[in-house]
Amino acid sequence: MSYQHYNMKLTTLSPIFIGDGKKLIKKEYIYDGENKKIIIPDLFKMMDYFEMYRMNGEYEIYMSTKKNEINLGEWIKNKRGNLKMVSNFTKYVIDFKNAGPRDAKGKFDLNEISTFIKDPYGLPYIPGSSIKGMIRTALLCYEIVNNDKLSNLLSQIYEKSKDYDSKPNFYKKNMSFTTSKLEKEVFSTILKEKPKLPDALRSNMRGLIIGDSRPLKTSDLTLSKKIDYTIGKNENLLPIYRESIKPEVDIYFDISIDSLVDNTAFPYSMANIFEAVNLFNQTSNKYFYSIFDRENKGENIVYLGGGTGFLSKTMIYPAFAKSQTYLKNLYKDLDISKDEAEIRYRDEKISKAVEVTHRIFKRTLNEKVYYEHNHDIDLLDEVSPHTCKCTRYNGKLYNMGICKLDYA
Repeated sequence: MSYQHYNMKLTTLSPIFIGDGKKLIKKEYIYDGENKKIIIPDLFKMMDYFEMYRMNGEYEIYMSTKKNEINLGEWIKNKRGNLKMVSNFTKYVIDFKNAGPRDAKGKFDLNEISTFIKDPYGLPYIPGSSIKGMIRTALLCYEIVNNDKLSNLLSQIYEKSKDYDSKPNFYKKNMSFTTSKLEKEVFSTILKEKPKLPDALRSNMRGLIIGDSRPLKTSDLTLSKKIDYTIGKNENLLPIYRESIKPEVDIYFDISIDSLVDNTAFPYSMANIFEAVNLFNQTSNKYFYSIFDRENKGENIVYLGGGTGFLSKTMIYPAFAKSQTYLKNLYKDLDISKDEAEIRYRDEKISKAVEVTHRIFKRTLNEKVYYEHNHDIDLLDEVSPHTCKCTRYNGKLYNMGICKLDYA
């Protein structure tokens, strides 16, 4: 083995969310509207204080009652008259002045809060697996653009996407199987003479070793509200709240590249990785973000974490964005007749990336969800998905999950 070690840094350019799979309900956090804070209590200390003030019994009734729910802060105020006692059992505090917590009509809509992943000491951090997944996606797209040998597999994916007859689950399996063939061609390059070995053992990505980031501070957290930003520059505020890392936070981590994995060289250098992430960002800007006038400008821009949208996790746009198809040929996707499509859209063309993405939504989403999310207009708007995933911080609108990758 021949390791090359690099000290790396991610600088957040917008709020970043990496969830731990948990959600806080309104009875598990304290909403301090006066000071625009969300207070997360230490439950063990809180119970000690409740016992001291003989509030345990009432608290148990409060927790077991489902009707007329109020948040924990309101309940404490009702019992004690104020929130002064809360400082004795505060675990950490998040500001929410940037997040709401009201909808477009002014109605209070803060309910559940999706929490950020934390280490055993309760400090937020970025898992190495999240960074590695981001780099893997960029490298896959880099190969798609630069490796002509993949064209046949890309054609197979495109043809599989046009399956109108199979059931949604079977459609998903077909698409997943064909896409995995492409990924194996790119990444399963070790021990090719032993094709029956698990892909994990044959993956050249074994040679990219990324550690978890150094711990961050809970004061680096903010509350981010989900905003769907439309082509018409409207902000659709959604009652989805996430603990997120604030913009302008430096995150430090290490990368090690093993250039000799099982006697087969890892095929990428750090220079290749930077080239890949820049290519991915250029493609994303050109074929998606530019449509919303929301390009992510700069060098070494990466897309990290949840809430960034469908585009950041897939290879569809790099694979198909440069190719076009006639809109009239997509009459099944438009739910109109072939003759009507010929008349209405005779010479119009759209990107095959939009075609494939829309078709995946149409074939896999529940019909009600498909129409509620207005995916039926994706083809006519010439973008799919047709909303940009955003949030607000300090009054400014940000694309979700944007960072800058650099050497530390």
